Amino acid sequence: MAAKCAVGFHLDEIINPITATTYASFEPAIDYIVVKIPRFPFDKFTEADRHLGTQMKATGEVMAIDRTFEGALNKGLRSLEMGVSGLHYKAFDSLSGEQLKGYLPEATDLRLFAVAELFRRGSSVEDIHEKTQIDSWFLQGIKGIVDFEQLLTTVSLDSLSKEQWSREPKNEYRRPQAVRIVWRG
Repeated sequence: MAAKCAVGFHLDEIINPITATTYASFEPAIDYIVVKIPRFPFDKFTEADRHLGTQMKATGEVMAIDRTFEGALNKGLRSLEMGVSGLHYKAFDSLSGEQLKGYLPEATDLRLFAVAELFRRGSSVEDIHEKTQIDSWFLQGIKGIVDFEQLLTTVSLDSLSKEQWSREPKNEYRRPQAVRIVWRG
């Protein structure tokens, strides 16, 4: 597709190779989720104020696409180049629950990791939502990742069933609607 666009074709002239009946300009028939995560340079500027507000502090961002929020979030986290491969932040291992809860009220670059660690320690979606006002749908997705990580620590890879390998995340909360901004000039 990119090569055809590069040589002058328009998206409404290119047949979608997946459907073979629609054009590439149509919206995808496959449902997908995009997660964008800002990259903050606090590892390089250790004295900087980590609290996020209206001032620009990110030096970039990552974007990840997957069929599920959980998959896209994990892809994005691995792309941040923070030395993490998921929702585990090693520095939080030694903190108490009360210290972790101190990361919840204000937005910082580490709040996501504090949320995950509190789920590991038994906090509920409702409790975290009350302290952060993060939509419960996203919190349930984060909790689902943590719950699956905990399952994986109790079994060997050989003993995982086909259903466990291919399980789809379940989220009892209403999915937020995507927002589309249309330019009318």
